[in-house]
Amino acid sequence: MIFVVVFVWLGIAALTAETAPARGRSKWQWLILGLLFSVFALIALFILPPQATPETHLQCPDCAELVSQRGTGMQTLWLQVETAVDHSCGVRS
Repeated sequence: MIFVVVFVWLGIAALTAETAPARGRSKWQWLILGLLFSVFALIALFILPPQATPETHLQCPDCAELVSQRGTGMQTLWLQVETAVDHSCGVRS
C-alpha cells in the first residue's frame, strides 16, 4: 500500500514539473514543490497566472512593457512590435 502512495506522490510531482514550463515557470523549482506539497502544488500551478515568456510576449519598443499575443486591446502596438522583430534571430532590426 505504501508503494502505491509513493508512486502516486512521485507521479503528481513529475506532472507538476512537466506542466510548469508551459505556464512560464521553472521545471526544477516546481518539481521540488511537487515533491513537498504534491497535489497542492499542482493546484497552485494552475491557479497562478502564467508568467510572461519570450514565446508568449514581445517587448514594447516605446515603454519596454511586455505585450501579450492574446490581443489585450493593443493590436496596433502588437503589429508595431511584431514588424520590428527579425524573426530569424529574435533581434530587433
